[in-house]
Amino acid sequence: MHSILIGSGKTIYSLTIFLLTVFASRYFSINDYGLFREFYLYFIIGISVSGIPAVNAVYFFTKRNFKNLLVLFFMSLLTSLIVLLIIFLFAKKYFIFMVILSVPGSIFYLLFDAFLISERHYKKAFIITLIESLSYILPVPLIVLLKWNFTNYINLFTIIALFKIVVYPILIFTSCSNRTEYSFREMFVYTVPVYINNLVGIVSGKIDKYIVSYLFGPITFAFYSSGAFEMPLIGRFITGVFHSKATSIRNGIESQSYNKIKNDLSKLLLIIFPIVGLITIIFAINARFVIGFLYSDIYKDAYLFFTVYLFIMPFRLIPIGFLLNLAGKTKELMYLGIGDAILTLITSIVLIHLWGPIGGAFAFVSITLIQIVFIAILIRKFFPWKVYFFQNALILIFLNIAIMMNNIFNFNPISNLLLLVFAFIELLIFGWSKKWK
Repeated sequence: MHSILIGSGKTIYSLTIFLLTVFASRYFSINDYGLFREFYLYFIIGISVSGIPAVNAVYFFTKRNFKNLLVLFFMSLLTSLIVLLIIFLFAKKYFIFMVILSVPGSIFYLLFDAFLISERHYKKAFIITLIESLSYILPVPLIVLLKWNFTNYINLFTIIALFKIVVYPILIFTSCSNRTEYSFREMFVYTVPVYINNLVGIVSGKIDKYIVSYLFGPITFAFYSSGAFEMPLIGRFITGVFHSKATSIRNGIESQSYNKIKNDLSKLLLIIFPIVGLITIIFAINARFVIGFLYSDIYKDAYLFFTVYLFIMPFRLIPIGFLLNLAGKTKELMYLGIGDAILTLITSIVLIHLWGPIGGAFAFVSITLIQIVFIAILIRKFFPWKVYFFQNALILIFLNIAIMMNNIFNFNPISNLLLLVFAFIELLIFGWSKKWK
């Protein structure tokens, strides 16, 4: 139950930002809407490069105190400042300074949220996430009533963010009891590779898009970017579920109870993968409709890129990189991240040259799969890799069949019978696993 609660909270948070974008597209002028998208782009980058690595450290250092959390905050703040100032040198957008003022409050939120989850205060974490999500849409009624523009919005958004800088530290301080203090060196050695990997990951995850944009121009890029995307809402939910398990996994690693962790994760994967598989197959069968619904019929031919990206979706939705962080192997993850970026760059250039824009999608999928295999090898002691790869192989088989049937029947309802077959097989696997135990 608590896993669903945390996963739902993460999904609501992401959904709120998405709905804000929808609102802005309908309310602001085209110019203001463009500025709004840029503002949130830089804001999300600031949070991603700073807050997310700090969260991993919160789950790893299970007995951290208030001072340790402050150390993580200032390391995160320094990282975000460096990145955002570099962006400002190139973009020269005045509102980046508003982003700089807004990011610290969100870093404190992420730290407090992770702290509450790690201490198993799941209801409090869910409530805090709802309040944080509400803070994003709080300016909306005033904007509508007073007919404010983009500048008014970010001014109010920044004021609310500055208020968080006061409130969240107080909440963290009152929630932290006296406990072990980790040395700065311990935290630095663990955390710095996570920050570096995160920075590299943000770049490598979009290398194929950068190259397509550079080589083919804005029109081709518009089609490519409309199809070459993953499922953030689903990913956020599953990440929330794994975060709720982080403390028990970390404690199990410390006590070397590898078999227990493996059994617990096997049960979790046997529940998650049937759902992920069904979603993947539904998207494959209805790829044209999904893209047309999201971006209008103008971009429905982008379903080809979307279909290629679907091949990596089941692998990526399980946050095995997070598990590697819990194992303390942050240097290994950093090296893998750097290698992934280099190989994705080389492979994208080669395959785009040979096959055109779709080569970029194949490059991203193939190199990401290689990285996942290496991560699975590094955590094989406590990770049920056989279940993980068997389930992914099963999904890929049905995904290929779905694509072929989609091409043959072209939206014929008979294609959807594949979903029933997949669900039946997954039910047999689940029943067999229960009987075998």
